[in-house]
Amino acid sequence: MKKTIFLLFLTVCSVVIGQNNLTVASTASLTIADEGGVYVSGDFINSVTLGNADVTDIYMSEDSEAALHTGSGYFAGDVVVSSDARLKANIVSLGTTLARLLLIDGKSYTMKKSGEQKIGVLAQDIQKVFPELVVVDQNEILAVNYQGLVPVLINAMKEQDAKISKLEMMVEKLISDKE
Repeated sequence: MKKTIFLLFLTVCSVVIGQNNLTVASTASLTIADEGGVYVSGDFINSVTLGNADVTDIYMSEDSEAALHTGSGYFAGDVVVSSDARLKANIVSLGTTLARLLLIDGKSYTMKKSGEQKIGVLAQDIQKVFPELVVVDQNEILAVNYQGLVPVLINAMKEQDAKISKLEMMVEKLISDKE
């Protein structure tokens, strides 16, 4: 059985459930399920902080354009992204990607704020050849969808494999012609 609490026209309120604090503003609905799930809907400050180690799942609707901001993300398990063909429309092969991929250079760099040494790519470089893999945040900082580079790399590898196979056949022919 779910219990729903409606918070109507509140400027700011704090709802405490166990060790979890949730701050919301304006009109909101908070649903607490008996199995322990917390569901929130309504108009908010646009941030939610969940504060204990017992929180194992956080859900955001796909069309909410919500973003999760962290300094670094650490995962003990796998990062899994929905990729079911039934969720997609206008599916078209990327085709050849090797030439565009070769325009991108992997970099080693130091983060200005933390001084940490990193390896990656520059969003500006990616934006020139694969603009759909770059997003701009509210502060006009560019970010790269690294997961989106996987299909680019797959197609580039296929191109390289085809070139290698062709070269192998040419070498075999040269060797057999020489004998």
